[in-house]
This record gives sequence, C-alpha cells and structure tokens, in this order.
Amino acid sequence: MITNIKQLIIAHAKEIGTKFDSKGYVASPGKNLILNFPNWNVIQVEIKNGKGNELKTYKKKPKFCAVHSSSCLCVNNFAKIKELGGKINFLSLGRFDNINFEGAVSTGISTPNLDVLLENDDIICGVESKFTEIYSSKLPDTRGNLSKYKKRINQLINIPVGFEKTILDFYIQKPRMHLDVAQLIKHSLGLINSAKKKGKYPVLLYIYFQPKEPTEPDFLHKKELAEFTKRISKFIEFKSMSYRDFWSYYKENSKLKEVVKLNMLRYEI
Repeated sequence: MITNIKQLIIAHAKEIGTKFDSKGYVASPGKNLILNFPNWNVIQVEIKNGKGNELKTYKKKPKFCAVHSSSCLCVNNFAKIKELGGKINFLSLGRFDNINFEGAVSTGISTPNLDVLLENDDIICGVESKFTEIYSSKLPDTRGNLSKYKKRINQLINIPVGFEKTILDFYIQKPRMHLDVAQLIKHSLGLINSAKKKGKYPVLLYIYFQPKEPTEPDFLHKKELAEFTKRISKFIEFKSMSYRDFWSYYKENSKLKEVVKLNMLRYEI
C-alpha cells in the first residue's frame, strides 16, 4: 500500500504542475516548498541539526526533495506558524514565541527529536508528523527499541508511576502496527522529563496525512491510535488530528488561510 500511496501523491503532484524527475524528486529542497518562506534558511539549519539526514546529499538528491517527503510536508504546514510565532493561538493551546524544527528532548536514555517543538512560559508541545509512513507496518519492539527502555527503566528520568506496565509492557508484546508507538512513547517520555525540569505542562501532538477516501491501513491506524490515546493520556496530554482536520481548523484564519489553501492544493488527494 505504501508504494500505491506514493504513486498517488506523485500523480497528484504532476497534475498540479510540480516538476520532478522519474523517481518523484524535485531539483532542490527549496523547489519542494509551497512558498518562498522567509525563514527557510533558519529552518534548514534546524533540520540539518536533527537526526533524519533529510537534507544530506548522498549519491542521489536529499530525501527532502521527494514530493512524498514527510519532512517537507511538515515544513510546508509549520513554517508559517514558526514565522508568526506569538501572533497566533496554536490549536487553542496558547501563543508560542519559541518554535523550532527537530527540537530535542531527553528521556535519560536517549534524546529523540520532535518534528516541531513549541515552547512558551507554561507549555512545552512536541509535534510528530507523518505522511506515507502509516501505510506500512512494523513491530513496536523492532530491534529491541522498547525493550531497552524496560531493561534500563532506572535510567529514565521522571518516568510516571504506572508507565512501565500500562505502556512499555503492553506494546513490547504487540504484533505489527501502522502506528509508530515506539517513537511516540519515546517522545512522550522526553516531553514529560523536559516539562518536569522546566516546570511546564507537556503536550504531544500527533498529526498525520489521510486521503479523502480512507483505505484499510487508514482504518487500522485509526483503531491503533484510539487504543494508544486511551493509554498514553493517563500520563501526558496527547492530541491527534489529520492534516485535513488541521487545514479545516485554520482555513478561515486570516494569517494562515493562504498557506492552508496552498497545502490543500498540494497534498489533498
């Protein structure tokens, strides 16, 4: 299914006039943006400081150049929000002057990066963004990436009471899933720890792509997301929404409606 969804995205990009090569890559990262964002140079530095190598050139073009790039989807939707900063109320959570891509938070064992990290005096909010990733599945404990947290539980900083049993024990044993729970668990632990140290309130926002007509992976993902929300919400405020919901939320906002319109043109299939 992941191949099919990428093919649909590439086909749609062609329909709207995006110029790309035979593998679905534009000429340069900037060519993949819906606007000439004035803060793009700053954002590039933040992405390069992350762990995803989205802008690193190997023998081929950077991953960011793919029309199905998850990193580019996130930048196209959040660059304007970063630019506006404290001028808008972000999803009714408040106004955030400090907004960074690839923001790092420490769990005590590792330092995962959030796609976007927003902070003000009271709240630290991490954003995890997904594009085509949910159309394939994997084991939550692939390569023991959750088991190591279980084994090194005493090294986790500020882990909430009950987290080990309710979250770690439950998901270590789960079969293949479309929802990347391991990543969300690490992000939750990092945000909880960072918030505790700074005296702030932690929030994790999960935002994901979904076509107009959901497919089987979309329904499986939705079911898994409902279960995860029920469990993780005992420990952190967890919000989830599709990009289509995100666009609906902001499409009448005078400061964001232009960028929302362009994102819908580019990504709504």
